Amino acid sequence: MLARKPAANSASSPPSWTMPKITCYKLKAAFTSLEDWDVGGMKGHFIEVVLWENNEGFDVHVNSQSHQSFNMTWEQFSALKKIIKELDK
Repeated sequence: MLARKPAANSASSPPSWTMPKITCYKLKAAFTSLEDWDVGGMKGHFIEVVLWENNEGFDVHVNSQSHQSFNMTWEQFSALKKIIKELDK
């Protein structure tokens, strides 16, 4: 959304706009095709993990039969790994 500058004293002048500050940064990401990992994996199926800029978690993007996205903090990921280990007993 563009930020509006304070109106000039003249009632006939149109409102002017200023561009909000934009911050650019590089993200660390990993990507792999699912063709060789998943029994149902086909060409174009993939998984990608992108670390958050603040290093508190990550985003996961999976494209297989449909596109799925979710995010987790590192604490949530630790809990998920423990739950999976319990199921694997």
